[in-house]
Amino acid sequence: MHIIALSLNYKKTGVEEREQVTFQDEEVVEALHKLREQKSILEATLLSTCNRTELYVVSDQEHTGAYYSRKFLADWFDVEYEKIKDMTDMKVADEAVSHLFKVTAGLDSMVLGETQILGQIRDAFLTAQEEHTTGTIFNKLFKEAITVAKRGHSETAISKNADRFHMQRVELAKRILPMLRKAVCRYRCR
Repeated sequence: MHIIALSLNYKKTGVEEREQVTFQDEEVVEALHKLREQKSILEATLLSTCNRTELYVVSDQEHTGAYYSRKFLADWFDVEYEKIKDMTDMKVADEAVSHLFKVTAGLDSMVLGETQILGQIRDAFLTAQEEHTTGTIFNKLFKEAITVAKRGHSETAISKNADRFHMQRVELAKRILPMLRKAVCRYRCR
């Protein structure tokens, strides 16, 4: 069995490309089943956020599983296969597992240590599990990734960076809002 992670994220693609390959909430269940029906795909989970679209699959054949995972994305979003291939990073086996753990812990996020991705991974896994697109391998792997990420956030200072970032955004908003109000007032007063 081969674990494959296909990642289309902010590191490799721009906002427009990411928006082109983003699953809407109401599409996820149908997409999971379509992905799972692809040749060589035995288990499947998908994650789609504003910064990333990720497919995690267990395949009986590495190259066939990778090809049909990318083909699924190309067909679903009506994008050329070669473009999808260029837009995605593929990781296999230990690298795929390591990638999942990094993503879940917030180590692969724009804001190092952010915790929102942990909930998004958990929700993506639970949806896949409820839809029976996961099996023995992913049931164990995703639970472990979620547990380790929770421990990492509670036992280290990793999420303090994210907290500082969010506080900086709040402070910036407090400074900008009065300026915006004045500008709006000047505009209306003309």
